[in-house]
Amino acid sequence: MRRFLFILLVLLTFYLAGVYRYLPLMVLSIIEAVYFVLSFFLSLYFRRHLFIEALRHSDCAKKGERLVCGIQVVNNGKLPVSRFGIRLWYGYHFHKKKMRKKKSKIIYGGCDCGESVLNFEISGQYCGRMYLQMDHLYTYDYLSLFSARGEIKENIEVAIFPQEKALSMDLSSLSYQETNQSQELTAQQGADAHSEIRQLREYRMEDSDRYIHWKQSARIGKLVVKEYERETDFAVDLLLDVAGLDKAKAAELDAFYELTSAIVLGLLKQSAVIRVHWYHAGQKCLVDTKVICEEQCRDMLLELYRTEKYADDSAQEKAELETYFMAQGGAFRLGIDLCWYWNETLIFQFSCKKLEEQIIQGSYVI
Repeated sequence: MRRFLFILLVLLTFYLAGVYRYLPLMVLSIIEAVYFVLSFFLSLYFRRHLFIEALRHSDCAKKGERLVCGIQVVNNGKLPVSRFGIRLWYGYHFHKKKMRKKKSKIIYGGCDCGESVLNFEISGQYCGRMYLQMDHLYTYDYLSLFSARGEIKENIEVAIFPQEKALSMDLSSLSYQETNQSQELTAQQGADAHSEIRQLREYRMEDSDRYIHWKQSARIGKLVVKEYERETDFAVDLLLDVAGLDKAKAAELDAFYELTSAIVLGLLKQSAVIRVHWYHAGQKCLVDTKVICEEQCRDMLLELYRTEKYADDSAQEKAELETYFMAQGGAFRLGIDLCWYWNETLIFQFSCKKLEEQIIQGSYVI
C-alpha cells in the first residue's frame, strides 16, 4: 500500500510540474523516482550487513509469568537500520517433526551501526518445553517501501514450570509404619543401633509396647513412648506412568505436569526424600531421580519434559519393569489420566478442568 501511494505521489508531482511548467516540481519528481529505485537496493544492502543471534538458547520460566528474551543484533554496514523484522515461531514439544500449538509473530526493531540488543517478552500458557524458532529476517528501507527477506536459524528452548503449589496430604499412617519398622529393626540390632532418643510423644495404638517410657508415663499420668533417631530419613517413592505422553494434548500434558509438581511438593512437606521414577524408552530402564527441595523438583520436571519423545516405546518391557518395581514395596503412582494410586489403591482421580481447585482446596489422607 505504501509503495502504491508513493508511486501516485511521483506521478502527481510529475503531472503538476508538466501542467504548470514549474522546474522545481520536475526536479522533485525525478528525485522521488530515483529514491523509489534506490529504496529497493537499500533494503538489500541492510539485509546483507545485518546479523541476528539469540543471547541464550535455553531458559526457564513459570507458567503465566513473562520471560524477557534477548536477541543480539550486529549491523556491519555504514548506515543505521530504521526498521527490521524477525519472524518467530513458537509452540510446544515436537512430534513427527511438527510443533504442537505452533504460532508465529513478527518482532520489529531498529538499530544503529555496530552491536545492539533487541528484547521481547513471551509467556507460557502450558507447562512443558516451549520452542522458539527464528527463521526469517526482513529488512526495510527508510520509508518501508521495500523489504528484503533472509534466512536465519536461531532456536530458543524455554522450560515452562508449574506455579509451586503443594498438594495438602496426610501421610501419618505411612510415617508411623516407617517409624515402627525402624524401631523394630533397632530392637533387633540392640541398643547400639541408634544414637539417641529423638523425642517422647503420646502413645498411639500402632506403637509397640516395648517403647513405652514407664517412668515418664507414671510421672505424668498417661502413656508416652520413646521415638529414636532413624538411621535414614523417611523416603517416599512416586512412579510416573508416562505411557501416551507423546500423544497427549497440550492441556493434558499441562495438567499432568502440574499435578506431578503438586504431589512432589506435598510429599516433601511430609518426607525428607522423594524418589521419582519413570520409564525412559531411550535408555531402556526406569529413571530414578531424588528430590529433597523445590529446586530439585524443577530439575526433575525438566528431565521428565525430555522424556516426551520416548514415552510410548517398548510398552511390554516398560510394563514388566514397572510391575517389578511395584512388587518391591509401597509406592505412589500417577498416570497421564491423572489417577493417583497408593500401590494398587486409588486415592483420587483428578480432573483437567478442576485441577487447580482440587490442588488448592483438596486435602488427601493416605
